[in-house]
Amino acid sequence: MEKVLVVGAGFMGFGIAQVCAQSGYAVFLMDTDPDGLDKAIEGIKWSLEKFASKGILKESPRTLLERISAETDMKKASQADWCI
Repeated sequence: MEKVLVVGAGFMGFGIAQVCAQSGYAVFLMDTDPDGLDKAIEGIKWSLEKFASKGILKESPRTLLERISAETDMKKASQADWCI
C-alpha cells in the first residue's frame, strides 16, 4: 500500500491525513470545499511544526506536507490503494 485517499478535510480527516503522511504514505485529502482544504493544510502544517519543535518527527514538516495532495474531486480515487 502506497497511496491513501481521505474523504473529508474536517478535523478528523486532516488528522487522519497527517498520520498517514507521517507513516510514509502519499495522501490525497479530498473535500468539495476549497476553503476547508486550505484550513486543513494549515492545520496540518501547524501541527507538524509543533511536533518538529518538540523533536518528535523523523522527517521535516515540509517533507511530510509534500506527501499530501489537496483534491476537490474524486478523480484520484482510482489511484488510491486505501480509502478512508
